[in-house]
Amino acid sequence: MLKLSELQQLKKWFSEYTKKFITGDNDFDINFYLKIAHTKRVCKEIVEIAKSINLAEEDLLLAELIGLFHDIGRFEQYAQFHTFSDRISKNHAVLGLEVLTETKVLDQLDIALKSIVYKAIENHNKISISEEITGVYLQFSKLIRDADKLDIYKVVTDYYGNQNAKSNQTLVLGLPDLPEISTLIYEDIMNRRVVRMENMVTLNDFKIVQIGWVFDIYFLKTYQLINERKYLEMIIKTLPESDKTENIKAEVLSYLKQKIKNI
Repeated sequence: MLKLSELQQLKKWFSEYTKKFITGDNDFDINFYLKIAHTKRVCKEIVEIAKSINLAEEDLLLAELIGLFHDIGRFEQYAQFHTFSDRISKNHAVLGLEVLTETKVLDQLDIALKSIVYKAIENHNKISISEEITGVYLQFSKLIRDADKLDIYKVVTDYYGNQNAKSNQTLVLGLPDLPEISTLIYEDIMNRRVVRMENMVTLNDFKIVQIGWVFDIYFLKTYQLINERKYLEMIIKTLPESDKTENIKAEVLSYLKQKIKNI
């Protein structure tokens, strides 16, 4: 069982670990700060979702711990490769597990708890959760995937919606801001499939990948929050006006309404 005092110590460790990456170059460091803030919000989101399914207090602490470390590999990734693109650097979940293993920061935990944390981190950014994952491993993997998507929606809608924001090519993976929407990307979302990132060519493709995450949500609370916060509508609003955009809007909003009604 994870204790509150242990979680507090691990939060302190996270703070000290991430401080080491700050260089003093504000243009470079902004993305470290972005991930620190993202982590803190994911910790809150995952606890809120976990409460909605009536998890016990000790499980809420475990969920928060997974939120704390789910993106720990991002700091080494950006420091080494100056990108958040797993395609052109290294899978940040794999990097995160390497960091946790090398630092031995979780070695104080019961082996069962540690294995849940590792499995959740391993599966948090896959296109789908590995089929062999079951039980509590599956539950916590689903929780972190939902919480992560919720906050990424906040990050990108804040960025897309702020016309005065300084361009951040790291945040948009260096994709060109062109009007096109790729055919494979469009076909995936119209068939209600999770959109594959390897098919992205433009920034609009990346936005549609994010919109398509709605097909990979697990908990009613997450659907409700996406709907209340209007994340999908805000991203769609930034796409070029076209028949494709209208079709995407109709498809994903219909799906969201259906999930909220039927779950």
